[in-house]
Amino acid sequence: MLPKRCASALLLTLLTGACDRTSQAGGPEEVPKAEAEVPEAVRATARRVCQLLGPARTGRWAWDEESGDWEVEVLGLTRQAELDVLTDGTFAELELVHSFAEIQAALPEVAETIRQKCHAEGAFIELSLRSEAHLAPLLELKPAWSRDAVVLEFQCASGRDFELDARHMMLEAAHDDLEAPR
Repeated sequence: MLPKRCASALLLTLLTGACDRTSQAGGPEEVPKAEAEVPEAVRATARRVCQLLGPARTGRWAWDEESGDWEVEVLGLTRQAELDVLTDGTFAELELVHSFAEIQAALPEVAETIRQKCHAEGAFIELSLRSEAHLAPLLELKPAWSRDAVVLEFQCASGRDFELDARHMMLEAAHDDLEAPR
């Protein structure tokens, strides 16, 4: 999805469409890593977040060349999830996978936006919680939607990639990885 490190340079990104990308456009950006390769500060944050989430535990680790952070699969939740942590151990976001049908039921207006951009067929959708305050208790889709530091990230089957927040601010990444949904 859109590089998290570019968030502070949002205006520049919108004006120039540029963020430093170390991976080739259209290619996979995540490099699988063994847990032993992950800095202890990052692993400690992942353990702490999993404790907040209850029965959760970490799974596969990856280094994201595009955003410059660590990603780990979060296991034990009711839905597919991924945690992103910066190299210094700072929490970046928790992404929770949702189906288009779930979005349509809880947020029909948002579903219509996704339909207009992607035709909804094959869209990969994640609720991105970008504040630890949203984790304990873990916010559900509809109550989360009105909060700050919450966006829906959706990638169309065509590879078009968007972020949308409750204020209807939408960003489109020019390119992103086209690997199969996680």
